[in-house]
Amino acid sequence: MSKASLNMISLPEIEVSSGFDGYILQEKEGALEWSSPDGKIKLQYSNNWMDITQIAESSAKEAGISFPDSEVLLLAQRLDIQSQGVAFLIVLKFSNKETLESILVKIEKEALENNGEAITNIVSSDESYAVLETTSEYPEVATSYSKSEVLFGKDKTYMVTFSVPTKDGGLYTQEIEEIFNSIIFQDY
Repeated sequence: MSKASLNMISLPEIEVSSGFDGYILQEKEGALEWSSPDGKIKLQYSNNWMDITQIAESSAKEAGISFPDSEVLLLAQRLDIQSQGVAFLIVLKFSNKETLESILVKIEKEALENNGEAITNIVSSDESYAVLETTSEYPEVATSYSKSEVLFGKDKTYMVTFSVPTKDGGLYTQEIEEIFNSIIFQDY
């Protein structure tokens, strides 16, 4: 009988498909710059976000984070490894020029159509933008907090929204401010 040597065993290298890079549980350094296809809105977000627009565009409408007359331009997900928190960054382009009042009605209507409730506060607003904070409750889903910046263009309206379960809100306070401070809108 011969003895096998453990020195001869080597573990294979594991390659990860580039399609799953965003799900690797590691923190990444740096920032990504995103621009809308029409070039009217730009923003920056950290490499810790994964762009899931192509994967989840249809799910966005089902989840109540988009509206029937809007187009999802960006849907990104951020996972916090240590706390297991999750957040979403959504950029919508409405097919028409909207008013602040019509946006508020859309938010409330979307919640009601999904058996939920949304309470929205106007933090600040003028003729070119509005900042909204919304608390949403839906049956069998964690209560969520959203902060949105609505950008009123010449003929279109855009909405950048950061959404997170209320319990995870404090994890992303600094990052949300950095994202909102990076927004450049060129269609007044």
